[in-house]
Amino acid sequence: MKCRNCGTENVSESMYCVNCGTRLNEFEQTDFDIIDEDSDAIDDESIADMERRFTQGIGSWESISDSGRTAARAANDSARGSTGQRQRHRYEASERITVESNSAVYDRKNENNAEHQERVSGLRSGSQANYSQNAACERKTTEETQRRFTMSSESSQHPHADKRSYSERRSEFSSERKVKKIETPEKPQQAEHMNAEERESGRADNNELKKRNVISIFAAAIVLLALILVFILTLPGAGKTPKYEAEIIQSADKEDYYQITVHASVGDRAVFKSSSGEVKELEITSKHFAVFDIHIAELLPQEPIDTPICTVEPIVGIIRKGETEVVKVSVPSVSIDVPQFAVVFDHELELEQHITDQRTQEPVSEQVTQIPDSATQFPETTSAPESVQQVIDADTIVCNEGSVTISGRIPDVDITVRFDDELVEIIGNAFSYTAKFEKAGEHLIQFEASAPGYLTVRRTFKAIVDVDLTAEQVICIDRSFNTRVSSENEEITVVGTVPPGTQLRVVSDDPDFSLGSEPSVDDEGNFSFVVNLPVESKNYQMSIIATTKSGNEIIRPFAVQRPPVFNDYVPTVWACSYNDMIKPMYFGVKGFQINGYVTEIISDADYQRARLQLSTNQTVILNYYNHYAGASTLLAGNNYTMYGYPIGINSDGELELFIWFIRA
Repeated sequence: MKCRNCGTENVSESMYCVNCGTRLNEFEQTDFDIIDEDSDAIDDESIADMERRFTQGIGSWESISDSGRTAARAANDSARGSTGQRQRHRYEASERITVESNSAVYDRKNENNAEHQERVSGLRSGSQANYSQNAACERKTTEETQRRFTMSSESSQHPHADKRSYSERRSEFSSERKVKKIETPEKPQQAEHMNAEERESGRADNNELKKRNVISIFAAAIVLLALILVFILTLPGAGKTPKYEAEIIQSADKEDYYQITVHASVGDRAVFKSSSGEVKELEITSKHFAVFDIHIAELLPQEPIDTPICTVEPIVGIIRKGETEVVKVSVPSVSIDVPQFAVVFDHELELEQHITDQRTQEPVSEQVTQIPDSATQFPETTSAPESVQQVIDADTIVCNEGSVTISGRIPDVDITVRFDDELVEIIGNAFSYTAKFEKAGEHLIQFEASAPGYLTVRRTFKAIVDVDLTAEQVICIDRSFNTRVSSENEEITVVGTVPPGTQLRVVSDDPDFSLGSEPSVDDEGNFSFVVNLPVESKNYQMSIIATTKSGNEIIRPFAVQRPPVFNDYVPTVWACSYNDMIKPMYFGVKGFQINGYVTEIISDADYQRARLQLSTNQTVILNYYNHYAGASTLLAGNNYTMYGYPIGINSDGELELFIWFIRA
C-alpha cells in the first residue's frame, strides 16, 4: 500500500507508513491485545504478525506528536541496514507498547473513576467540573505520549543493544507471554467490570443531574410566573380589583370642610357617598386625581352624636373607564370636632334681666355696696307673685303649688326636645314643658335636645317644692266646669288635668253609680270620663284616684248632680225645722226650706262648704256645688234662703245639708 504523504510502498495490511507514520486507511485500530487468550502457545505467525504490526504502525501513533513520529521515522531508517536488528527492535517496541498501552488504559479508567467519585461528592459545578476533567485528560494524554516517545527514542538510539538470536528472543517472548497470561488473566474482566460500574454510575449521575435540572427549571418557571402576576396586579387598571389611593385633609380655605383626593387612571370616575346617601362623581383628569370638597355634615353620622369628637371613614369608590361597577377605595379615617347648637332658656333670660334690674335700682353711695347673699334674691320692694315661679340659679327653680315650667328656643334645625324622656312639641322654634310635683322636696328634671350630625345637649334642672299638694291641685277640675246638669239629662262628662304620665281610675260606693266610659289621659295629662245619671234629684258621689309617674297615689272626692225640677220641688219642701232635719227618716226623702246667716266659708277649693246659723240659732254645715256653674256664690255675712236636704251628722256632731237651690 502506497503512502499518500511520502510515496513509500508499504505492506498491504499496514495501517501506518513505515517511513513517515501517516495513517494509510480510515479504519481505526480497535485493540492492542493481539494475543488470543484461549491459546496456550505463541506460534511464529503470531510473532510475525506482531512484528508486521509494529513495522506498519500501531493505534498509539495517533496520540504521538509530530516530533515523536519524526523521531520514530529516523530510528526506523537507521535500523534498515540489518533485517534482524529491525525485527528485534520491532518486537521489543511492540511488547513495550502493548504493556504500556494496557497500563495506560487502566490508568485512564482509574483516573476516570476518581474523577467520577469527585463529581458524585459534590464537585459537579457545571463548567468547572468539565473543565477540570478535560484538563486532566489532556495532561494524562500528553504525559503518556512523551513517555512513549522517550522509550521509543531510547530504543532507537541503541539498535545493537540486544545481540541475541531470533530463536532466543522468540523463546523468551513465548515464556514471558505465558507468564503474562497467567498473571494478568483478570485485567480485561476487571476493566470490563470497571467499565460497567462507570457506565452505571454515569447513568445515575446523569439521572440525578437531569432531575436537578428539571427541578431547577420548574422552580424558575414558578418564580417567573409569580413575578409576572405581581407585576400585572400592580399595574393601574389591571386585574379585576385594582388598588387605588385616596387621602383626606382638612380644608385650609373653607371652615368645616374637608378635601378628599382620589388617585386613579385618566378617564375613571371618582365617587363619594355622603352619610345621608347622596352620591357625588368627579372624572379623573390628566393629573390622575380628583378632589372633593366635603362639608362635615356629609361625613358625620345622620343621628345625634354623644361625643365631642367623632371618628369617621369616608365612603369613596372608583368606576373604571367603560365600566359601571364601583370599586371601593380605602380612605384613612378622620376625627372631626362635632358641631353644637345653642338652646336658650327663658328662665335664664329672666334671671339675667332680674339681676340687671336689681343692680340698676341699687343707690349709688360712697359706702360699700351691700351684695345680697344670693344673686337671685328679689328686692324687698317687689315680690314675685304666687303664680310666678322663682329662679334661684340657672338650674334651680322654686315651684309654685308644685308646678314648674321650663321653656325656651332652639335654632331653626331639625331638633328633638325631651324632658324626662317625654317628647315635647316644637312650635316654630319654641318649646315649653310643665311638670307638677305632688310631694315636697327637691325633684330633678332631665332635659335633652338632639339633632342629626350634632352633639346632643343634655342638662339637669332642679325643682324645689315647699309643701305637699292637695288632691285638687293634682287632679284639677276647672271652676268653669258645671257639675250640675238639667233635670232632663241622664249623663255628664267630667274633664280635667293631671300630671303627664298619671294613671286615673274612678270608684264609688253608691249602688246607682256607673260609668259611661272609663277615664282616658293623653300625653299632656288631659283626662275625661262619663258618669251615668239614671235617677233625678240625686247627688252622685265618687272618688277619683290618680297614680302619678313618681308612684304617689292621690285621691280626690268628687260629685255630680242631676237636680229636681225647681217648680216641682220647691212647693213640696218642709218648713225650716232643725229637729225635723236631724231625724234620719227624712234623709234624702224630701227637701227643706233653710233660712240663715253665713258666718264662715270653710272651703272653696272644690265645692263650697260654709257654716250657716239658722234663724232658730242652731248651726249647720252647707255643701254647695253649684258655684262651678258660676251661679250664686255664698258669701260670708249674708242672709240666704235655700232649698235642700240633710245628709247626716258629721264626726264633729254637726248637721250637714246639701243645697239644691239658693235664693238670695
